[in-house]
Amino acid sequence: MSSPSRLPHLFPPRIYELTYRMLEHAVHAELADLAIIQLTESADTCHLIVDQCTALADCILDRRTSEPWPPSEKVIRAFAKSTVTGLENSSEKIAHTGPPAATRDAVYIYLARVVVGGEPAAQVFPPGESVILPAWTAAAMLVSLLPEGATTWQDHLQMIWDLETTDGVNYSALAAIHSRARRR
Repeated sequence: MSSPSRLPHLFPPRIYELTYRMLEHAVHAELADLAIIQLTESADTCHLIVDQCTALADCILDRRTSEPWPPSEKVIRAFAKSTVTGLENSSEKIAHTGPPAATRDAVYIYLARVVVGGEPAAQVFPPGESVILPAWTAAAMLVSLLPEGATTWQDHLQMIWDLETTDGVNYSALAAIHSRARRR
């Protein structure tokens, strides 16, 4: 496994590396490896990984939505549907599996309540799903909602991790801090 060449610098590099590993395991349908990371890392580390996954989903929604934030229920439902059905056209193994809760409804609930609504994933999903589902959904979005100019999910991830606001602040790090602040 090789991590992206450039990582945002707001959080410790280990958090970005673990997030990348979780996304890669999700894309390759290695759910047992996702669970191992969840079980071996501290709760604080897992929360930071979820914040990163939430930030990625937030960035994808924000960049692909022409409406003002927050997106409407109709738009969120369309993204949930595109995330799940878009995997069918993918050659990635993620298309053939997912955590038990990875249905279109669960993806919608995650996007609506956690990403847009700001609720902590641990309050929305049971303990076994509150880390796995955000990682799986972020990976699914990276795979199924490839923007123009990205040919792989890794390209898509790098594009997001390279995004900066007009004043030079890393956009995904800013979204992760926002997710972290809402969780607290």
